[in-house]
Amino acid sequence: YEYGWVYLKDLDDYDERVIDQALNDVGLCLDDFIQVNHSDCP
Repeated sequence: YEYGWVYLKDLDDYDERVIDQALNDVGLCLDDFIQVNHSDCP
């Protein structure tokens, strides 16, 4: 579980843009979750 805690802690520190890019890399977009328009979303 120690690794999981480190991963979750790091995730909290991620910038929204980084998360958005990561989601885009797997074919998703933050728009799908937060319903806010991002110019970089398809």
